[in-house]
Amino acid sequence: MRAILLRILVIFFFFMNSNEARGENRFSFCFEVWQPFSSVDEHGLANGRDIDFLKSALEPFDYQLTFIELPFKRCLKEVQQGNIDFALHVDETDGIKLIDYPMGSWDLLFAYKNEKTASLPFNSNNKQSKILIARDYTYPKEVIDKLMAMSVEILNGSFYTSTSNEVKNLFKLVESGMVDAILVDKAWAEYELLRQNIKITLADTLLYSEPQFIGYRKGNEINAQLLIQALKGKAIRESR
Repeated sequence: MRAILLRILVIFFFFMNSNEARGENRFSFCFEVWQPFSSVDEHGLANGRDIDFLKSALEPFDYQLTFIELPFKRCLKEVQQGNIDFALHVDETDGIKLIDYPMGSWDLLFAYKNEKTASLPFNSNNKQSKILIARDYTYPKEVIDKLMAMSVEILNGSFYTSTSNEVKNLFKLVESGMVDAILVDKAWAEYELLRQNIKITLADTLLYSEPQFIGYRKGNEINAQLLIQALKGKAIRESR
């Protein structure tokens, strides 16, 4: 009887371990559209500089990869609840664990109307000025402190833009004079200005820069270690 029970336990644990091993070969990522780093093409496939890098880094390991485009806060929530393994482009203000491998940076600056010759000064002489920032992101305290020191009126809006028209509508808020400036990411804004007829001027000076990482929930450390090994291996291969 003991021999039969022992055999059953061995089979059970082998089955569980096999499932876990197969599970380690499946990684899911969520991301918000953030050109040129992450996007979705006309066929619904995820692409962009950082997504392509991840696909290339994990290709030698034969991982099954799933990329899911979601609004940023929804992406964070799905990772925190364990429904998705990793969130792209997060930092320490977002409340999840970070893989110690930077994936670019979030470089914030002001976007103005083209006709506006003078940018907003970094002092308190802006009491009639309105600045639009994203309600979807948690800005570092340093950013909020700088805006408060400028005495501007801070407005919060959705920056979720998955289509060209949504991008144009966002910039129309400053083009039409509804706000004096929008706080945007430099690389994203430069990308959109090149591919679309948007009459916007970007500030010469960054307001703030923050490295971006891949995030994961507590309890997913094994997969996080596998991922960071793949990322570092990719970097070593490219440096040779």
